[in-house]
Amino acid sequence: MLEIFDLDHTLLNTNSSAAFFKYLIKQKILPKKTRIRAAFLALRYYRRKLSLKQLHKEVFERVLKGRKLSEIKTHVEIFLDSFLDKALSLELTSVLSRAQHLGHVTALISASPLFLVLPIGKRLGIDYIFASRYGTSQDGHMTHIEEIVDGRQKALYAKQLSRDLGIGKHAITAYSDSIEDWPLFLAVGNPIAVQPDKRLSVLAERRNLPVFPKI
Repeated sequence: MLEIFDLDHTLLNTNSSAAFFKYLIKQKILPKKTRIRAAFLALRYYRRKLSLKQLHKEVFERVLKGRKLSEIKTHVEIFLDSFLDKALSLELTSVLSRAQHLGHVTALISASPLFLVLPIGKRLGIDYIFASRYGTSQDGHMTHIEEIVDGRQKALYAKQLSRDLGIGKHAITAYSDSIEDWPLFLAVGNPIAVQPDKRLSVLAERRNLPVFPKI
């Protein structure tokens, strides 16, 4: 069995990237105007004026590009010490713990940055971790986006794990809150909508998909 988890608003009750950027602003690593820029971009995304890829590109260009990746990473563990336990969904972490207890393979596949998702996944004892990656110059400054892990890319990773581990589609479960991950849902045998957004909720009802937690 393979169980795949989305991160933001699924394993977590909030958005990890937004919370981390707020932390960096509070620590004066990022300027205050970053919060206004990020909020404006997020609003455009939720109003469907930006795609997920466009949102990531805009945030990278306005917030991360040119900053030293190693310096950003130094703040992650300290941030997680105060953030993670409070942000975790008790329901989904119970599902994760049960899967691990049963010996199932677990994967965390997220659109958030790998420098943030990787340490979260390690703290949760997850077997495979995939997330958006940024390229750097020789001196370590972030210069470009290497990969944005959107729904289509999540589906590709699910299929890759299926092949590599010899686990059939019928034995793969995926958990997500977002319609963005519909390609992932189509790639697995047991898609489960977790406190789904409006569009996913409608589609889940039409396709008779399970919704977690049950109401």
